[in-house]
Amino acid sequence: MIYKITSRQEGEIGMKKISLIAVFYLLLLCFFATVPTETPAYILDFSGGINGNSIPQTYGDEPNIDVSSRLLTDFGDGMLATGDLVYYNPAQYSGLVGVAYGENSYFLAVAEISFKPSTGYNAVLDNFDLGFWLNDSYNTQVRVYNEDYSQVLYDSGLGLIGGSSPINYNLDITLDQALHLQWQYPFYVAIDNVVYDVTAVPIPGAVWLLGAGLVCLAGMRNKFRPR
Repeated sequence: MIYKITSRQEGEIGMKKISLIAVFYLLLLCFFATVPTETPAYILDFSGGINGNSIPQTYGDEPNIDVSSRLLTDFGDGMLATGDLVYYNPAQYSGLVGVAYGENSYFLAVAEISFKPSTGYNAVLDNFDLGFWLNDSYNTQVRVYNEDYSQVLYDSGLGLIGGSSPINYNLDITLDQALHLQWQYPFYVAIDNVVYDVTAVPIPGAVWLLGAGLVCLAGMRNKFRPR
């Protein structure tokens, strides 16, 4: 006996094939969307500026992340202090060559470097070095805030630190909003080798699975449609 496949049956088979292919690609996208991709990190090494010049607000800007700096009278989103963050090239901050220090010498002054990602991206603050003027020791403190300064994401605590070797802070903080890196007494405590990055916010795998489920339901609905 020879069975003939009607055009309607051919259409149903075609829809089933399309549904299976769609599910396959959705699951494939689910896998790649939930696996973070490696992107090259950026570094603020402050070596390219003219000694004593203010650091421009465009310094460090990269695709999908804006970098800016300012001086404050205290931690958090407080009053602006006079002066700017400036370049310094001689190796007089614990041997670091090419650093950024604050022009304001008030011991409670705070320098800030902010990293603001575009919508749909994460700001990543990896690590940085602090160096100390003429290898001396100073009371300083490091904090990292979220965008509206409502959360302290890192706090080193106030302490007397310094010496001939710079201190490295390995933070590895990732946030889908701006990160504000602050440190106290920036006239005598300079910063260097700030490693940061920007990464795309991964789409949750549940979203792709939901899409795959909807495609399957559509296929089942077509299968059990009354003839």
